Amino acid sequence: MLTAALRELRKRQAAERLAAGQAYQSSGYVVCDELGTAASPEWFSDEFCRVAARAGVPRIRLHDGRHTVNSLMAAAGVPPHIRAAWCGHTEAVNERTYTHSRPEDLAIAGSALSRICGVKSRYLGDR
Repeated sequence: MLTAALRELRKRQAAERLAAGQAYQSSGYVVCDELGTAASPEWFSDEFCRVAARAGVPRIRLHDGRHTVNSLMAAAGVPPHIRAAWCGHTEAVNERTYTHSRPEDLAIAGSALSRICGVKSRYLGDR
């Protein structure tokens, strides 16, 4: 799916290059405007918000996506070194800064502890 999208983007950019003629200045970046100019950092944040709105998901800062993806991958069992490589950080930075516990993660931990100790956990809703 990603490969197909990138191939389609390359075709569209080739057509834009032809249409722009001499005005096209290739920046060498994958994400660029119709004249080949690299997108500004603000554009990425703005586009992220537009895509989130179209998808009907809550709006978060683009940077918070790194926190979200790390936490979701951790919950799915992706090893720390893989998550760190994915996000371009060391394992220590990735774990300390970008991986967070979600309520459902705490419930799983509480359930495991309850089984181990034979006690109820406040994260299971028995407050």
